[in-house]
This record gives sequence, C-alpha cells and structure tokens, in this order.
Amino acid sequence: MKKVLLLTLIIFGSNVWADEHEVSGSESIKACEVKVTKKSFEGIENCNKGDILRVNGRKASAWRHLDFQAMACLPETIYRPEQGGVVVDYICEYRGRVLDLVKL
Repeated sequence: MKKVLLLTLIIFGSNVWADEHEVSGSESIKACEVKVTKKSFEGIENCNKGDILRVNGRKASAWRHLDFQAMACLPETIYRPEQGGVVVDYICEYRGRVLDLVKL
C-alpha cells in the first residue's frame, strides 16, 4: 500500500506541481503525513506552503475530512484514490496555513 501511495505521489506530483514550484537550494518541498482526528490536525505544524500532504483518513468522519481539505489544501490538487469504493487516505498540496472555517 505504501509503495502504491508513493508511486502515485511521484507520478501525480511531478505532473501537477512541476510548473508551479521552482525549488531553490535553500527551499525544499517535502511530503508530510497528517492525521485528521475529531478535534485536531496532527502533524500539520511541521509542514510549509507547497508541501505535499498525505492525509490519514481513518480516525475522523468524512465531514471532518472535507473541512480539512477546504481549510488546508489547494482545491485543484486534491487526489483521493479509492480502495474498494472507500476513500481512506488522500494527498494534496498545502496552502501554507489552515484557514478558519466559518459555519453559518
């Protein structure tokens, strides 16, 4: 499973972000693992704008993940592979900060 995600990240990431990010010698893009739980986003504090987020989707509801995607990911970069019709993990590009979620 990890090999499939890594391969997906390499193939998908190289095509989508190749033109948008020029990395200088002092700046580097990394892959960050983030866990979305009912009350927090664990690991996001170690990530920088432009990093690839690999989000573990096993500990929170689908609505919590949609909230996270809206608040932390650039919408056009969200990739959610399915496993037996269920989205378990996903990857996206980090926008650089977690936006506030305004509920009406």
